[in-house]
Amino acid sequence: MDVNTLFWVNAIVMLVMAFGFLAAWARRRGEACWPAWIAANLVLASALVLYIFVPRIAPDWAVLPNALLVLGFGLRWRAARLFSASPTTWIAVWAPACFAALLFAPPLSLGAGTVFAAINLILATQAGVIAGQFWRAREPGSLSSYGLAAAYAIMAASFVSRVIEGLAFLDSFTTYLPLDGTLPSHLVVAVIHTSASGVFALSIAYERTTVQMRDERDSAQKRAQNYSRLAQRDDLTGLMNRRAIESRFSELVADGFCAMAVLDLDHFKRVNDRHGHALGDAALCATARALAPDDDCLAVRMGGEEFVLLLRGAHARERAESRRQAIPRRIAADVPGLHGIVTASMGLMELPRGLTGIAFSDLYSATDRLLYEAKNGGRNRLVSEKLSLFHEPPRRAGTVAA
Repeated sequence: MDVNTLFWVNAIVMLVMAFGFLAAWARRRGEACWPAWIAANLVLASALVLYIFVPRIAPDWAVLPNALLVLGFGLRWRAARLFSASPTTWIAVWAPACFAALLFAPPLSLGAGTVFAAINLILATQAGVIAGQFWRAREPGSLSSYGLAAAYAIMAASFVSRVIEGLAFLDSFTTYLPLDGTLPSHLVVAVIHTSASGVFALSIAYERTTVQMRDERDSAQKRAQNYSRLAQRDDLTGLMNRRAIESRFSELVADGFCAMAVLDLDHFKRVNDRHGHALGDAALCATARALAPDDDCLAVRMGGEEFVLLLRGAHARERAESRRQAIPRRIAADVPGLHGIVTASMGLMELPRGLTGIAFSDLYSATDRLLYEAKNGGRNRLVSEKLSLFHEPPRRAGTVAA
């Protein structure tokens, strides 16, 4: 393959990769590396095309493709820094290109071989720095990260070989770009470098997108779980709310929770009216602590000063009563300054084992009736029943045997 064809191939590959970077930028608008990479490839493609025509049409304009080549690698350095979220500066982009242009200035009167070696030394340094940047920023477990560093290291080595060639044959150079036997090999390496570095960069971008999507999904699931947990918890006391217990009620009954207690703090309005809602809220929190939920006793705040207990296992009545009696002591200990003792009334209904099909609202209504019996009986007491038989379907339960 002749040299001009290789220049065209390199330019075309640069443009194709530029479109690939443009597609990546369309998906990830917040990443500034993609515009820099696109600009770098467009500048490099322009330099490669000029290398084809300048020697024939205007040899004195050789400064243009060489300066553009150095500028393109400067933009690639900027893209590499941005790709790894590292700080960057425009001085490092433009200074090498300006220095490369000065090498062609007539006052210096540098020979073609010297300029050739100097330009390739600049390019070798740029490619090596970019390789080092990608190596330092490599991502564990990502072969593309290592491949990207290797692609620039190989390109740097190819430029170094051109530097050696320029120094070895310094006096025999008649043009700034000798069309010798090593140029095709250098251009083949450039094609491989351009293709590999572009593919590896896009591969890393795809991996990052995949990881970001997975993280966003996991974060969304975690937020949903947190929202679900918060939606099922009472903000003040941290106990479950009615929604949480009602949605799981059938499952809980099947799991042995066969006793429901509904309790209400006695004359609680007086506490709020006399001491304010802050102390009232403190009393509610103390009540929640007194209810001491555990694996066999679930506590629910229904709203206001009303709570529900679901219990399983033996001696449900005694355990519920123990918690009811603990409420005044806990409030007195945790909320000093209250006038009088805050007591609680409770209604408790025990279901026979193996009973299924009863709705939460039905059992709650029956138990709430017992609570009001306790209230009407003088408060600060427990009234309980054991449900043994429904004469009608559970949703219209009303006749129970004590």
